[in-house]
Amino acid sequence: METGKELSKELIANHIYGPSYVGCEYAMRHYGLIPERVYQVTSVTTKHSRDFENAVGRFSYQNCSPEYFAVGVRIEHADGVNFLIATPEKALCDVINFSKCLNLRFMKDVETYLEEDIRFDTDALEGFDIKLLERCALASRKQSSINMLIKYIKHVRHL
Repeated sequence: METGKELSKELIANHIYGPSYVGCEYAMRHYGLIPERVYQVTSVTTKHSRDFENAVGRFSYQNCSPEYFAVGVRIEHADGVNFLIATPEKALCDVINFSKCLNLRFMKDVETYLEEDIRFDTDALEGFDIKLLERCALASRKQSSINMLIKYIKHVRHL
């Protein structure tokens, strides 16, 4: 039955392949943390990585450990539907975690990555939950890069 309402890509992404939550660039765009439009919904799952395409759009799923999956995910309510999505902190950790050749070894690397590579709204870092980032780092494949992000945020807050 057609209702005239636009379909929720986030809810569809949760249902195509689960368990999963919407993360990475799509979640960052959802929160207004990056200026670019994001056409592919990238989700994170404990299952194998997969890609799907249908009439609604492109859906990509990245594999992670159950420990990483469990941190920083919330239920969001929008347009009459509920869906699982990464918190802003977790979405940024997702992008770092799943970027193949990314290694943030120095604070300058973090600054360049945020400001130039992904054009991240660095003012938003002020409200980021450091404890949540630390929990993401502990369970992440890129623990050292996320720890360097944490160090950078702490440094910026003290300027």
